[in-house]
Amino acid sequence: MGIYCEIDTHTPPCGFFVPGRPVTGVLRYTLDEGTYVDNIILSLKGVGNQIVIKDHYQKTEKKYYCDEEYVYITSVIKIDENENVSGARKYETEFNFPLPTNIPSSLDYEEEQGNFVVSSKISYNIRAKFIVQGRFSFNKKFTEEIQVASTAITPTLPMIPNIYGQRKKLFQPFTKGQSIVDIKAVVQSSVVLPGGKLEIAYEVQNDTNLVVKAIKTKLVEIYDFFYDKYYPMCQMTHNVTDMDSKTSAVKSRDTFKSAVEIVLPFELHNMVHSQLVKRSYVFLITAKLPSPHRDVKLEIPLEIGNPVHIENVSNDRPQIVYPTTEDCVSDKNASIGAAGTSCGPPPSYWQSIEERDSLSLVEDFGKKFDLGSDEEDNDSNETNATTSKKGLTR
Repeated sequence: MGIYCEIDTHTPPCGFFVPGRPVTGVLRYTLDEGTYVDNIILSLKGVGNQIVIKDHYQKTEKKYYCDEEYVYITSVIKIDENENVSGARKYETEFNFPLPTNIPSSLDYEEEQGNFVVSSKISYNIRAKFIVQGRFSFNKKFTEEIQVASTAITPTLPMIPNIYGQRKKLFQPFTKGQSIVDIKAVVQSSVVLPGGKLEIAYEVQNDTNLVVKAIKTKLVEIYDFFYDKYYPMCQMTHNVTDMDSKTSAVKSRDTFKSAVEIVLPFELHNMVHSQLVKRSYVFLITAKLPSPHRDVKLEIPLEIGNPVHIENVSNDRPQIVYPTTEDCVSDKNASIGAAGTSCGPPPSYWQSIEERDSLSLVEDFGKKFDLGSDEEDNDSNETNATTSKKGLTR
């Protein structure tokens, strides 16, 4: 006596389902002789579960549990009384569940950094629950997990060439004038498609009598975890594999210039639509200084995803309207237009510089940040950036 069940989902070739599109498949089940079922409850459920442990292995250890539901759709399959006959029989039933547009991607994250331990999971499952007849019979459940990739973002950063800068004044006694290390960068677009190209031109000006040991660049993935949407618990960072580089030293009173073009992995994208966890990215440029001076770091915020616009905003979650052009979503090497409404890439950084050939790169930065001014408010750091963002946890 028993029930045998198979949940066969029609997973797309990419390996994951996309919000706003249906989850389809076939439920195949076999009822042994003597097993009688009243009905089958077929459902699609998406939930998030998270545990954040603070001060792990210490007397002051605290645990924070939180969960969130993203989608819950049910469908009842009635069993015809004529089907409860002797002998085992096989059945098939097709299902179709529409995925909401405003749900986060699947996630299975476990990490320990500092005095925090985090376990965060966002999962989506197709579940079949068989309501079995009989006083001493138990209902049976079968579950099949599906993967969801939600790459839709509402851009908040510039989608046109934008300038960022970081300046640090070093304390060097017995030195005439100011000792300053400047990092200046122009990003082609702060919004990049998954699998798209990130273009950044930068320069490091070493106006000191020291040697900058090296210039390092890397792409950093940031996770912010929340106890609720108003109470951020902790932040954890990871270097994206094969997205880093290191240059040689920059001599005293010298300037180093470079342009970076990086094709991002297709699986990278910002995570939104969850009140438990957020995922974002920054491009980090570091000038390594000799001891006892601290390194100079410039963080360039990025948004990786498919730009969309918001419609019919409600108190709970806004409704996402996806682009109508399929190529904008599927092309792994496409760039984002300046207005975000076409698949065509904007002019490259160097083309935009050529259109203003009367100004050099340094002059552009100087006019933007007034680098020639001698007025300084402090003797440590001065940050110039056109966009504000969260800083990395050090």
